Amino acid sequence: MAQRAPGHRPVERLAPEERRELDAAHRRLREAALIYEPFIARQPLGPNDPPLHSLPEVTAAQDELLAAEDALWEIRSRLLGWERPESAQSITQVVDWILEDLPDEEQ
Repeated sequence: MAQRAPGHRPVERLAPEERRELDAAHRRLREAALIYEPFIARQPLGPNDPPLHSLPEVTAAQDELLAAEDALWEIRSRLLGWERPESAQSITQVVDWILEDLPDEEQ
């Protein structure tokens, strides 16, 4: 769970434009996770198997995913007073968990 700085605000107290900004950041992160999902290795490749994806494609998807995660945490900090826990894993480590939790129509 995210740590809350003193003086944090509940989501319910956000102004409409702040709520839209937070919602957009969540949407950007979900979309970035969906773009990154095909690059997640489901089965180990053997030493003679060709790569499945080009490095520039994987790098671009990962960079967007990390940028979306950073943007969401910046907005959470600014609007809600939430600070990212130092122990939090990178989104690239847990994206498959996020995708498993999405409703079918969002996958």
